[in-house]
Amino acid sequence: KVGVDGSDFERPMDAMVHAIGPDLVDAGGCNQGFVRDDAILVVTIITDEPDAHSPGAPDAWAEALIDAKLGNPDAIVVLGILPDGDLPQPTCMNEPIAAGSLSAFLDLFAASSRASVCESDYSPFFVDAVSVIGEACDDFVPIG
Repeated sequence: KVGVDGSDFERPMDAMVHAIGPDLVDAGGCNQGFVRDDAILVVTIITDEPDAHSPGAPDAWAEALIDAKLGNPDAIVVLGILPDGDLPQPTCMNEPIAAGSLSAFLDLFAASSRASVCESDYSPFFVDAVSVIGEACDDFVPIG
């Protein structure tokens, strides 16, 4: 079921950690070649839930990404379209929902951008996201 009426048992961070984990990215895994040493890894999280169900915490999720990029946090861009209950702006939901752990995760990366899932127009977010990605690419020096 799509939209805002589906299950609130979303686990985007668990999915991210598994997607870049060795079981899937190493030889023979279904994501083999996805995480490349010579490229920026851009993670985009789009959710209307705070992710209260993924195991771990923001620092562990960040560590999984950094490990996947050979210890280079500058090779990662994190973008988030998230609930806005912890931002100083109006909310579109009946009850404001804070994205505390997701926000904390984004804050761990210098190259990140966030917008409210409730924005009526995501254009400004995507303009900023392209800028953040461009700057990360300009500054990127591959390790390995």
